Amino acid sequence: MVSRSACSKPLPQSEVIFKSQKMKIYIWSITFVAVSLISPQLWAQEAICRELLDFERETNSKLPRSTDAATELIQVRVNCELKLVSYIMRLTIDHRELAGGWQQRKLRQHQQLHCNANGMASQLGWTARTVLYSSNHLTMLSELVTRPSDCS
Repeated sequence: MVSRSACSKPLPQSEVIFKSQKMKIYIWSITFVAVSLISPQLWAQEAICRELLDFERETNSKLPRSTDAATELIQVRVNCELKLVSYIMRLTIDHRELAGGWQQRKLRQHQQLHCNANGMASQLGWTARTVLYSSNHLTMLSELVTRPSDCS
């Protein structure tokens, strides 16, 4: 019969440390493999989010800015949780001067822009939204939205 003291003899401190470090390495390895397999898309989305937030900060520091003869970009907003980029614009002319059917033309242009080979909706999987206000900033004239599902 083996004595109890022989079975419960404590390990030398160097072996305890070695086993503890080995266990930490083992746990970190398993965690890394699991995270690598589960979330490459999450990491890609986080990188896209960071880039778009940088774009938002840099762009907003240079606004307002004319985009054409009739519009001005006022603000860019990025919402990473919703995967949404909003462009807030205003007309620099009276909206009554716009040709009839302008909203449908702008929506078609918006979808072409964001669904093209380099488009935000088609390539990044993010929704692009443009809100257009009147020249006095008081009236919302149009909201153009292009979702990834619009690009099929």
